[in-house]
Amino acid sequence: MMNKEYDEFTKALNELACCYCRALEGGEIAAYFKQLARYPLDLVTKATAAAPERYPTFFPSVGQLIEICDSISAQERPTVDTVTLLRGVNECEHEDRFEPEPEGGLYAGFLVCGRCGRAKPVLNQAAPPVQLDYFRMAVNPKGRDE
Repeated sequence: MMNKEYDEFTKALNELACCYCRALEGGEIAAYFKQLARYPLDLVTKATAAAPERYPTFFPSVGQLIEICDSISAQERPTVDTVTLLRGVNECEHEDRFEPEPEGGLYAGFLVCGRCGRAKPVLNQAAPPVQLDYFRMAVNPKGRDE
């Protein structure tokens, strides 16, 4: 999900909360949004719609909503062989968007294609030199200048 979808997410989560005679506060909604942000809004909406059937007696935790999202995406994901998948990625006209990583790590983030899902890492040049050296050795194990 993107930050611009926060209002739609809030509406879906509050509709779920109504099933349990509950009202959610801003901080609680923000915590759910942060944890579920890796999923598309339509998938999260499907998960909130399915939650009352799966957890009829209590409001589901973030982890339980993540399980529902994963199970829905697994059911909807078509089975594709590796060759077809690689051809699709190679033939895709990539529409990359930057998804940042937590600060201090080896990667500043990833350029993720919205069409095929390809993720291209963006190296954090401010990472500790040891991490950068290990990364360079992993990418180029023989130390060739290519």
